[in-house]
Amino acid sequence: MKCYTAYKDSGIEWLGDIPKEWSLKKLKYISRVNSLSLSETTKEDYEFNYIDIGNVDIEKGFNLGEKIRFEKAPSRARRIVRKGNTIVSTVRTYLKAIAYIGDDVEDVIVSTGFAVINPNKEIEPKFLYYLLRSEKFIDRICALSVGVSYPAINSSELSSIDAWFPNKDDQNKISAYLDRKAESIEKLIVKKERMIELLKEERKTILNQAITKGLEPKVETKDSGIEWLGKVPKHWKIGKIRFAFSVTSGNGFPDDLQGKSEGKYPFYKVSDINLPGTNVSEANNYVSKEDVLTRRWNVILKGSILLAKIGAALAKNHRKVSLMDCLIDNNMMAVTPSDINGSLKYHYYLMSVIQMEWFSNPGAVPSVDMNRFLSFYIPDIQHDEQKTIADYLDRKLAQIDSHVDVVNSSIELLKEYRTSLISEAVTGKIDVSTALNTGARG
Repeated sequence: MKCYTAYKDSGIEWLGDIPKEWSLKKLKYISRVNSLSLSETTKEDYEFNYIDIGNVDIEKGFNLGEKIRFEKAPSRARRIVRKGNTIVSTVRTYLKAIAYIGDDVEDVIVSTGFAVINPNKEIEPKFLYYLLRSEKFIDRICALSVGVSYPAINSSELSSIDAWFPNKDDQNKISAYLDRKAESIEKLIVKKERMIELLKEERKTILNQAITKGLEPKVETKDSGIEWLGKVPKHWKIGKIRFAFSVTSGNGFPDDLQGKSEGKYPFYKVSDINLPGTNVSEANNYVSKEDVLTRRWNVILKGSILLAKIGAALAKNHRKVSLMDCLIDNNMMAVTPSDINGSLKYHYYLMSVIQMEWFSNPGAVPSVDMNRFLSFYIPDIQHDEQKTIADYLDRKLAQIDSHVDVVNSSIELLKEYRTSLISEAVTGKIDVSTALNTGARG
């Protein structure tokens, strides 16, 4: 795509050259920042939709939360938004929380963690939105943010950032072009995300089929009498978990012993088993042999399968095989195959199929009912078949995982392209008017 015919020095080091015909003004001279806010005298029965940080994504836009009454409103929910506004998180940690308010909205409020930008008549609202989410502008917000825990920019500093723009007609052309391109890119991303969902569903089906039915489609079967297994190969046996595994609970981990990067034993927390991959061998915390002996902690043998046993982590169904003797905290448990001659990888896949939510006790904090877990029936098959199933799953699942990685990479490239295209168009590095007028693809 072609560039503009002539450029000029903006006089701003971080911005560089801009097209010769473009103007340069501080944001406060082309818009009103945080111009509408609820007052302390607002009636308590006033109801509004509240847009929180968690409801906003720079790629997806925003979702309206449930209506809440003013008397129950978060203390920071104060700023009113209208059609044509752009909301920008002023906290650097959440700078991907930027959204355009494109529809007519009533009674919509955001917290004071957002700046609400309302453009004046010389600025096309959608153009300003794209400018505000450009890399140049976001980088400038980061540079001017202050604070340690939650670095942020105040309204005065934000309003004083320089903004650049062409005439109103060209603003409309640029925003229309970016709308079209962003929609096209988003459709591609949605298709690829659906592809990943289908691949993950296929992965789950292959795993479940191999673990509950084996690999021989024409083998003679029998009714296992167990609901989750159904019919199984006739030569399979069925046994309880308590006879196939030894189960070890974790230990309390005092704060004063945490944070050590050296020691004989890694001490795993739930966060350590949330990472990708089958195995785990490194931790964020280590303890000495003396600590273990003094406190009489349970040492988990290498080759054990680690999993969560309490809290929201149950639903995530993460599993890891420990490659070395270790300790685990009391939110976790370890299952160690009793038969040392069996296939560890098969038992890992078996435990990956079994959902810990099946054994969850009711209550505010879900936890595993150990008696139900230990009494659960599972296949009991010969070593050679364990290995055959494990080898098959290694191959098939690796193929699917590789495909998912490729699709994820292509999604990231599309997102990077969209970000780059927006920045180049709103900073005048490319002239999109020809592409828009001719319908050319660019």
